[in-house]
Amino acid sequence: MKRVNIRLSTGTWTLFGALAQAHGVSRCYLFNYLLWLESVGVGDSIVDTMNEGVPTFHRSYSYILHLDLVENQVTRKLRCRPLSHFYALDYRDWFPT
Repeated sequence: MKRVNIRLSTGTWTLFGALAQAHGVSRCYLFNYLLWLESVGVGDSIVDTMNEGVPTFHRSYSYILHLDLVENQVTRKLRCRPLSHFYALDYRDWFPT
């Protein structure tokens, strides 16, 4: 690894912080990882990889990050739909009886 000095604006560093927190890594690790992806030429193919998910128990999840760059505050919310009941996939619905 090679040391590099880079200056980022407060807003950009806050955005990196929110993304890093959502993924459970440090800001420095995320920045280094993005530089590495750029150097190996990963482009739009990452979208296909990230969208390969698994079935969820709720029909949809929303992880909302509200960034207030003026006040340097980040608020995060996790919303699941439907709220009233827990949804699990039933394989019997996929095949006729």
